[in-house]
Amino acid sequence: SWAVDASGRWDGAANWTPARPIPGDDVILDRPAGEFSITNSAGHVQVSSLRSAENLFLTGGSFTLKSNSVITGDLLIQNMVLSNRAELRLTGNTVLGRTTRIRGGGSMVIQGAATL
Repeated sequence: SWAVDASGRWDGAANWTPARPIPGDDVILDRPAGEFSITNSAGHVQVSSLRSAENLFLTGGSFTLKSNSVITGDLLIQNMVLSNRAELRLTGNTVLGRTTRIRGGGSMVIQGAATL
């Protein structure tokens, strides 16, 4: 889970408790102290599921979700590959920017505003 009441980088080890997520983890991004932004701009992230009330900016590398996930904060995806193998429900503002590739056979349910 995201452990700090601040925005930051996904790959920052100090931002997580008990440790940075590894493949198979169910990840929660939900800090009651405010609305924060988490950025992944490089490398490969693979998790089982994601539940995020925070803003998520995926701007490089790749990001894989294996199980049903929900993002209620804003989501920006650009210059990367999103592999979704289940249902991804998006209720915040969603922007799919340039050179975005989505694959994996799952479904994406966009319930908030979207820019494609």
